[in-house]
Amino acid sequence: MIFVVIINDNVRRRFSQLFFLYVPQVRFSFKLKFATYLIFMKTKTSFNKLLFTFIALLSCTLSNAQDTFYKAYGNTQSYNFRANAICNVNGIGIGYLVAGERNTPTTGSSDVCVIHINDSGAVQWSKTYGGSNDDVAWDIHPTQNGNYIVAGSTKSANGAFDMYVLVIDSAGDVLMSKTIGGPNLDIAYCISPTTDGGFVLAGRTQSFGAGNEEFYLIKVNSTLTVEWSRTIGNTNPDYAAWAEELPDQSIITCGYSVINGWDILLVKTDSIGNVQWKKNYGTPTENEYAYVVKPTPDGGYITAGDQTSNGGATRKALISKVNSSGNVEWCKSFLANGFSKLNGIYVDSTGFVFTGYVVNNGQTDALVIKSDFNGDTLFVKAIGSVTASDYSEKIIPDGLGGMVIAGHTSYVGNYGTDFLLIKADSNANAGCYSNSIAVTVTNLAVNAANFGNAGSGANAVNFSTTELAAPVTDTVFCSSILSSVPESSNNNFFSVYPNPATNEINISFKENSISNAKYIFYNARGEVILNGTLSPKQSILINELSKGIYYLKIITKDFSVVKKVVKVQW
Repeated sequence: MIFVVIINDNVRRRFSQLFFLYVPQVRFSFKLKFATYLIFMKTKTSFNKLLFTFIALLSCTLSNAQDTFYKAYGNTQSYNFRANAICNVNGIGIGYLVAGERNTPTTGSSDVCVIHINDSGAVQWSKTYGGSNDDVAWDIHPTQNGNYIVAGSTKSANGAFDMYVLVIDSAGDVLMSKTIGGPNLDIAYCISPTTDGGFVLAGRTQSFGAGNEEFYLIKVNSTLTVEWSRTIGNTNPDYAAWAEELPDQSIITCGYSVINGWDILLVKTDSIGNVQWKKNYGTPTENEYAYVVKPTPDGGYITAGDQTSNGGATRKALISKVNSSGNVEWCKSFLANGFSKLNGIYVDSTGFVFTGYVVNNGQTDALVIKSDFNGDTLFVKAIGSVTASDYSEKIIPDGLGGMVIAGHTSYVGNYGTDFLLIKADSNANAGCYSNSIAVTVTNLAVNAANFGNAGSGANAVNFSTTELAAPVTDTVFCSSILSSVPESSNNNFFSVYPNPATNEINISFKENSISNAKYIFYNARGEVILNGTLSPKQSILINELSKGIYYLKIITKDFSVVKKVVKVQW
């Protein structure tokens, strides 16, 4: 007999291999259970068995409601695209801004490139920024007022690399741009927002300090005017790779320095750049690097990077955990086929999620490692086609339990490298080319020691902004649509007041019949701050939250909507 139910189109695709369904209707309603009951009763198959199977599979689909995809972004004009950073658009999983560079092989020069991609992986706009020479973006973040801050380097200002910082709006139009540096090389690898509306930059400089290259930390205000700058290091090269403000407005910074070979360098300063402690970590015979550091729930810090030996022929992914004073608690390396490296990290409620790349089946694949808070491995996944080389540079949470990875790939072949964007579930499953791999985990004994300053100005620049002549298009490796709750463009079915708010917000539905609605409250980084179930009229306390922009997502059985909430302090 023909088996027909009224279900959402996404659910139909998931069940089409299990049941013979043809259901052109896409509206999901409470009539589903009743209709299913009648149809099952009319079949000769066991009602209880079929009903149990159907409800179990449906529950699994809805509980893991999430889009996943694995896509490349480029065009057919032989440009090389490389993504170095990613952030959530407006702070939540309704889209992403991916930043990096677009290189022109015929001239060898590059421009900053930013692409806006929606939550389903479709390109919304793509733009380049820069002058006549090399310009690269290394980091991007949302700002408190709904814009975006981009940082990197440029040779278009004075012939030597300067730090390049620009603020763009939601359409990609430049609101402000400046270079920071001196007569020699100055590069910003990271920029992070601060609670006062400014930003802290980390990178390296040859223009200032005591050595040939120095660990460089700079604080600018909301107009990109330098408030203070610090160089840290010795006469050997020292690089800063990441800086981030902590809840007490102090700053944690990581990088690497030549001590006995290359060692990890970790620096803690107060809010005005005074060093509270600085330590280096390493082994006597190998080189250790840290590219990113994040605070941990216990008040310590976790770093991600790599360890090299044999002249760089062997490279192992490396994670290190230190306490609040910078003392090492544990350090672990991951060896897989002779080459693995970590570039990104985020912290969730169960542990740490790392990303980088690894050699797998003769190609380079994106790498995802999940560990608990003790560093014990929960899974190790490689994501990548056997016919491509895929490199992951940064990873962020999508706000719904999954993850989004940005990097570059050679998959498109004749057109050089493309931006790579992978949206995966909480287990790093992207819908295709996701495989568990074996790694050798080694607990390392590292030596720690106490590590034992100049200024610069910001200059306004007015480089060009260009809509790409050949639009960036996406190449779909795979896309598995899991969500049964489509986004709604109608934001008027509920109201939030007051907004801006200081202590609490009130939520009122226009339709009192709405029940069992869920809410998720995100910060500007896309991290879940609060969540729960809403009654038709409810208040949410936000008095403990820092001032800034947040996003409230309401999810019902039919759709979900998002509203911006501004938290202020009087």
